[in-house]
Amino acid sequence: MRYYLTLLLLVFLSTLDAQNLTISHGSSILTVISPDTIWMAADSKLTLSSDPNGKYTIEKIHEVKNVFYAFAELAFISEGKDTLFDAGKVLAKKINDGLDFYKIGTSINDSILSRLNEIINENNSNKIILQQKYLDKPVLEFIMLSFKEGRPLCYTTTFALRRGVSDSLEVHIVNQFYYEKGIEIFFVGEHDAMKKFLTKESYYLKTNIQEKVVCLVKLEAENNKYVGLPITAVTIYSGGAKWRKNLIKCDF
Repeated sequence: MRYYLTLLLLVFLSTLDAQNLTISHGSSILTVISPDTIWMAADSKLTLSSDPNGKYTIEKIHEVKNVFYAFAELAFISEGKDTLFDAGKVLAKKINDGLDFYKIGTSINDSILSRLNEIINENNSNKIILQQKYLDKPVLEFIMLSFKEGRPLCYTTTFALRRGVSDSLEVHIVNQFYYEKGIEIFFVGEHDAMKKFLTKESYYLKTNIQEKVVCLVKLEAENNKYVGLPITAVTIYSGGAKWRKNLIKCDF
């Protein structure tokens, strides 16, 4: 069993203006992939820097035409009433356009790199704000999942902010992962409690995975103030998916 530990702060709302960057942070998404099933669970707490108590909730797993996806960090940027960048909208359009699964991935990568680099270097205020928050850290990541001809597909990309020439900032792709074979586990977002537990209980996910992914996200919520209930879970098969929402309990 191989573990992909992708440190992410799942984000679905970021607002950028000339004076202040407001982002949401925290969140925990767990995905387990086998040769015939994908199990995914996510918390729902939305913690904004302008609302540290996190009184809002949001759906963090999305689906378009049997392609399931989630974004992290700067997935949405606005200035006043103007939307500067909406990665989810761009990805949904590419899915609706009927592109091949992996072509969707490479195409959204190109769109993200181009637009984020434009926004980051548009003016010095943007650069200062983003440099303080994201320099040498993940600035955006997405995970995309589906099935094709009975085989699970997974595509993830991590983008990080690096210093370029002449004091510029540049977004680069730093990690890409794909599902290969067997059982693979992807941690997205806050995962310290889950990782610690699974290090001790390495056989925990051998059975009843549908319930246990919920329990693990719940465990993270109990140990991290940026992660919270309720939990949304989806089990994805070659022929469809089964959603469960507003989960607050688990049995394992």
